[in-house]
Amino acid sequence: MPRFAVIDLGTNIFAMRIVESLDGRSYQQLYKESRFVKLAEEGFAKIGAAPYARGLKTIADYRTRLDEYGVKKIKAIGTAALRTAENGPAFLNDVFSQSGIQVDLITGEEEAHFIHKGSKLAVPFDDQKKLIMDIGGGSVEFIIADADQVYWAASFMIGLAVMFPKYHQSDPISKEEITALEAFLGNQLAPLEQALQLYPVVHLVGTSGTFDVIENMLTDKKTGKHYTQIAIDKVMVLYQQLISSTYAQREAMSGLLLSRVDMIVVGMILIGKIIRMCGATQLFVSDFDLKEGILQDMVEGAI
Repeated sequence: MPRFAVIDLGTNIFAMRIVESLDGRSYQQLYKESRFVKLAEEGFAKIGAAPYARGLKTIADYRTRLDEYGVKKIKAIGTAALRTAENGPAFLNDVFSQSGIQVDLITGEEEAHFIHKGSKLAVPFDDQKKLIMDIGGGSVEFIIADADQVYWAASFMIGLAVMFPKYHQSDPISKEEITALEAFLGNQLAPLEQALQLYPVVHLVGTSGTFDVIENMLTDKKTGKHYTQIAIDKVMVLYQQLISSTYAQREAMSGLLLSRVDMIVVGMILIGKIIRMCGATQLFVSDFDLKEGILQDMVEGAI
């Protein structure tokens, strides 16, 4: 059966999934890998030498894996960091010349489309509207949708690598930094607040990254095959625990990977802000996101 692969060159993580089509409508996963590359380690204006080299090494390794699996159709996408870095085009040229992989830069709106499609494959949707939230290193996507329709979607440059260097310098984070970060988020997310007044939601759906941390720290059993449902009051207890912790204390916390220890606090402050804004009482953590949305389109022949 045909094999497909998607590679997501994100601001923090380069992720790859390899799947095999089953019937032209569904697929089985053969291989997955994610690596922290941290393209914006030295800022968004330019990819630094170290992350540049890490990125090319990761793509070279992924190319080897693709050849091992005999993958012919590959969809590689670049997001926030590659859209903004002045040497982003040079990096993409090097990726193509060294691996033969063509990377397409997609817009925040395109990201939102694929995130919605992917999350619906994991989380049960019905006629009640949900707010889908995908936290990246550079941008954060929000989609208000039910099973049949997207009512509103937008992308904001408020990702973890944007917030962390400016708003988390103290250890633990200071009250002044929290206040400044929440003011920044309130200003940036005014369009979302207006949209939620038009389209109230009953549930929050989180994909990847910070939401995986919440799932790992609060649960040890999934609710469904590809999602976990968590009461918001449990999330807010964890919120208080994390924002009051030092780096060393977070290193010792069960379920919190070392790679997430630095930026988890700003991620939780963002999630806390959204929970208060939308008033949802349940969180659904989806195993699937943009990557699975793209793969579904590939298997169906839409792309």
